[in-house]
Amino acid sequence: MLKRILYPFILFIIVINCKAQDQFKPSTYIGINAGVNISRVAFTPHIDQNPLTSISGGLVFRHLSEPHIGLQIELNYAGKGWIENLDTLGSYKRSLQVYEIPMLAVFIAGSKVFRFSFTF
Repeated sequence: MLKRILYPFILFIIVINCKAQDQFKPSTYIGINAGVNISRVAFTPHIDQNPLTSISGGLVFRHLSEPHIGLQIELNYAGKGWIENLDTLGSYKRSLQVYEIPMLAVFIAGSKVFRFSFTF
């Protein structure tokens, strides 16, 4: 008789305190990126050239709508080009300024303390 009352009561207490999943709260991040470009151009036929060094940087907007999946949009600036070595006349420098707006899928693995982010 005691088992018939005690077992359902214990089962009821366990079921009330169990949670199948925590509620996920979407998160949004805004940041910047910066770096250096060292670029050259492959010509056919080959010409003697040095790489052109320039800056790159941009803004990053990342929104995680699911626990491990999100969307990342960037607005990037990059300087590209080359420096052609001429025989006795010096050099010829050609530089391009490029603005890019990539949209990437973000996949996150790991915990909140230590996690990896993969973008495609």
